[in-house]
Amino acid sequence: MTENDDKLLKQFFDENKQEIADFGFSRRVMQRLPNRARRLIFISNALCIILGSALFFLMEAWKPILSTLGTTFGQLMQVDVTSIGLPTFISIYVIAIYFIIRKLYTITFS
Repeated sequence: MTENDDKLLKQFFDENKQEIADFGFSRRVMQRLPNRARRLIFISNALCIILGSALFFLMEAWKPILSTLGTTFGQLMQVDVTSIGLPTFISIYVIAIYFIIRKLYTITFS
């Protein structure tokens, strides 16, 4: 019974559809929605992360971190972790940045 009612309602509204001129009102409303601000926040966060990452590598801030991690984990495992090469460390860093950006994206657009 409800399926038949649904068809009748759809048919009625399709036949009696009226277009109302809004003179650009809908477009203006869509432009003022906060989604635009969210995109700007996401872009500014991404730029800050990129700038911070560039400064991190230009100032060689990875050396003391790698040394500290190497000393700490090396003592725990009795293995010389400081022998991790720069490409491995960059790979780990890129993966971490990916997850951070992904988290920021989900927070911003949820």
